[in-house]
Amino acid sequence: MPHPRCILSPSPRRAPVFAAIFHLFLAEGSREALLNVNQAAGRLGTLVRFVRRLVHERRVAYTKLGQHVRIEEADIDVFIAAGRVEPRAVNGRPEQLAWLSTDWSQHDDGALVRAEGETGT
Repeated sequence: MPHPRCILSPSPRRAPVFAAIFHLFLAEGSREALLNVNQAAGRLGTLVRFVRRLVHERRVAYTKLGQHVRIEEADIDVFIAAGRVEPRAVNGRPEQLAWLSTDWSQHDDGALVRAEGETGT
């Protein structure tokens, strides 16, 4: 382990990394919320390659600590929420259930028939 004085006074080459780590320690709760790409992939239920592609394409916010990439849980939640697609509503009902809004009748043989005369299953 390096001498404590070496940790507190970084060389100019390590200054950006030191500043980023120092900032993370000062932020409340940030340390627990940072995920590596493996953990982020597990949270998304995808492969690590997909998470790395998201980072490369800058589709998700991330933090670099030297060569290490860290993603906050909140940023994963934002990405998930941004990808949510709501169903369309037809007459106040979701589109998937719009076919139920038509009138149906049942014949003696059990077949469903629309009011227009079309047969369904």
